[in-house]
Amino acid sequence: MPPAIAKTRREPWFFIYSGTAVVMLCAVGVFLWSVFQSKREGGAVTARQARVTDADLARFFPPAYTGPPPATRDFASAIELYSQRDYAAAVPALRSASEAHPDLIGARFYLGVCELYTGTRDAGIADLKKTVAAGDSSYTEQARFYMAKGLIGAGDITAAKDQLEQVIALHGDLEQQAEMILAKLKLIQT
Repeated sequence: MPPAIAKTRREPWFFIYSGTAVVMLCAVGVFLWSVFQSKREGGAVTARQARVTDADLARFFPPAYTGPPPATRDFASAIELYSQRDYAAAVPALRSASEAHPDLIGARFYLGVCELYTGTRDAGIADLKKTVAAGDSSYTEQARFYMAKGLIGAGDITAAKDQLEQVIALHGDLEQQAEMILAKLKLIQT
């Protein structure tokens, strides 16, 4: 009988380490490929994503009604439409309330916001200017902020910057947003 040939038996750890090495080499290869890919495309993608336009800065969502309970029935019905986000229907109701009661600064403010939001920019800016001209009120900061948004949309960047600077000077709730928009406007113009 021929002598038994000793069969070499590989230990299980050999297969475990070999498999781990293959997986690690694949992972390193994918990582290096992604690094080179990002360097090749990264600059163009970042520049495209970072581009901010005036239209982006002019865009807004109307603020929720936060004033005291409406003092008149017509203002209350207008604010009900506004609160239901029916801004187009709120415009004539708010206009009627603000004309019937010129002392209702809130009606004038929300009218201006609705007009801006529904695309009647010039009328919205005019009503927000009247809100600011009415004197120091709880709506002054918001009126200046949304007026700046409207002015950006209208392309009057200089006037928009002036309004944003005045919002910042008030040190109110919209100060940080105004600073951010002002910084972006300065970047766009450089």
